[in-house]
Amino acid sequence: MIFLEMKNFSNYASIYFPDKNVNFTRIYEPKQRSNSLAPNDKTCIVVEVPCNESDELYNSHSDIFKNEIINSLLKMNLIQKNKIIECLTYKIPNAYPILTNENIQSMNIINDYIKKFENMKMIGRGAEFKYLHTHDIFAKAVNYINFLSQE
Repeated sequence: MIFLEMKNFSNYASIYFPDKNVNFTRIYEPKQRSNSLAPNDKTCIVVEVPCNESDELYNSHSDIFKNEIINSLLKMNLIQKNKIIECLTYKIPNAYPILTNENIQSMNIINDYIKKFENMKMIGRGAEFKYLHTHDIFAKAVNYINFLSQE
């Protein structure tokens, strides 16, 4: 997470980087989702770096990790060094499901069993074992609530 001395980083909540030569895959700016998530004259960005416990970057010291990401952003002209207020890093193990043939088969068995319960609906990344956008999860939840309130 990089705190910036600027009103906005971009006009978008999320920007994706599907380039194997870029060490992060997404930058999102919480303020673009709600103005109350940052002061009016400042913002922050969250830079998502997919890695796991066996990766060199994951195991590097937090200062090395921060410098690697900040240098990438500087080289791409996405930020200016003098606009950086602070930078924090967090490791979130198992943040996203990793689909393999083995766990897809297991999830199918679990989902088939859960379908037997008429009063249970499974939604969300963990429950559906899919990468889903948060707004889609909320929309699905609202649809289920509306459906239940009509019964």
